[in-house]
Amino acid sequence: MKKQFMLLLTLILSISACTPAFIAGAAVGSAIVYDQRGIKTIKDDHAITYRVAKHIQENEAVYNDSRIQASSFNRVVLLVGQAKTSEAKNMAENFVLDQPEIKRVYNQITVGKTHSIINVSKDTVIAGMVKAKMIATDELRSGQIKVVAEDATIYLLGDVSRRQAELATRVARGTKGVKKVVRLFEIAQP
Repeated sequence: MKKQFMLLLTLILSISACTPAFIAGAAVGSAIVYDQRGIKTIKDDHAITYRVAKHIQENEAVYNDSRIQASSFNRVVLLVGQAKTSEAKNMAENFVLDQPEIKRVYNQITVGKTHSIINVSKDTVIAGMVKAKMIATDELRSGQIKVVAEDATIYLLGDVSRRQAELATRVARGTKGVKKVVRLFEIAQP
């Protein structure tokens, strides 16, 4: 099944004029199909992501000249993007830390000029390609893994075994355009 999906994805990509949008859509759609989290956890993660994004947009000191995105997976939050100042970066993190249901926060926001829409689009394509390759990898339980791309760095989150972490890392590193892989896994004990 996974190999058929990858073959279909490759065929469509080769004839598609909307490659970036399709890759992102395919990765998101397939992530829903393969997601192993419970409904409550998925709902909570979406609510956390929405609440953080809304807070950032409503807070001028954080949002002004910044591009910050939050991702939540199993109540672990990853912040990526660019903030105009260190204070804005810290304010975004502090808001997340104030949320009672958050288990951990990884603040990977850099201080500096925001990336162009072209760079952001490239990251979307890279993340979609990594996720598609993970889905096509037979022994990898890709629904246990969240993939986030920022400046050609792939961040991997999830609750996985050591073997799954190694396999996911290998797949991500082997994907065209990936410069670096950062593992933020919670490793399950056997």
